[in-house]
Amino acid sequence: MAFPRELEEQASNPRVACMSPKRNYPNPFLFVGISLLSYGAFWLLLQHRQATYPASKQPRQADSPLIPPIHRDDPSNTRQRS
Repeated sequence: MAFPRELEEQASNPRVACMSPKRNYPNPFLFVGISLLSYGAFWLLLQHRQATYPASKQPRQADSPLIPPIHRDDPSNTRQRS
């Protein structure tokens, strides 16, 4: 915030009066801090999920009825793919 004397000088000087106000640029440390914080939260969430719900103990997802199963060891499947 400008002091009253500076405001009087700006009002009396037409060149200063038409200039845009001083810009406050974004803080780069804030951007880096937010990025590191979000990465850390994601990493902690992954560590918690690995300890609490390991993938090997989860039930296997059911096969889709719309996709036929692939039997690689089936001898009747002699058709070559082109």
